[in-house]
Amino acid sequence: MMKTDVGADARRSFGVHRIEALADGVFSIAMTLLVLEIKLPKPLQGEDATLTARLLMVGPKFITYGVSFLICGVFWISHQAIIHFVRRSDRIFLWLNVCFLMIVSAVPFAAALLGPTPSAPPPPPPLRSWLRRSGLPPCSAWSITSRICAMSA
Repeated sequence: MMKTDVGADARRSFGVHRIEALADGVFSIAMTLLVLEIKLPKPLQGEDATLTARLLMVGPKFITYGVSFLICGVFWISHQAIIHFVRRSDRIFLWLNVCFLMIVSAVPFAAALLGPTPSAPPPPPPLRSWLRRSGLPPCSAWSITSRICAMSA
């Protein structure tokens, strides 16, 4: 019968509550920053100054806000689904979460580059590529987590 060092194993694993709290904080801040990007323009000389006209001017920003908020929502739900099954974590899982949260925190920046006006040029290729691949970290986290971390039944 092999004797295992329970203390050493406990020192290498971490609870998931702190990860969950950090993730919730990052998501709440990122999702709040999305709406702060929307500002009513001041009417220029000779322009229609009604509220409706001004709201129509920022219509593309509202669309970008809605899509970006939904993207963050999908990320948050997938993160919650992963955390639900994790009983303890290790440094690899912690770093995967830090990388994932770094991407989440960049969503407001990406949203600011999209949809300022209907005639705005499309985002540059690196940004489009980042947006297409932004779903990879949750998939990677689940794949690695299911192999490394202890999962509940």
